[in-house]
Amino acid sequence: MNTTPEKIPECVAYSRVSSREQAENTPALNQQIARLKAYSVELVLTDVESGREDKESQRLQFQKLMDWVRLGLIKKVIVTPIR
Repeated sequence: MNTTPEKIPECVAYSRVSSREQAENTPALNQQIARLKAYSVELVLTDVESGREDKESQRLQFQKLMDWVRLGLIKKVIVTPIR
């Protein structure tokens, strides 16, 4: 499976909320994305999925990000703090 776009920015951001309810009924995800974009990142990958370790394989955007990191395609990853 090819998960590489034409051009991957040097800096990629990642945000996640644990539930569809958080994504749709609270400003949590949008607030994370806004904070990340304040750092002038070109690409923010997002997942709506539990942070539990056994759910890691279901966080598709996180998996894509980790693939890019392993391949050395990006130089920086920015995330928001866990609160």
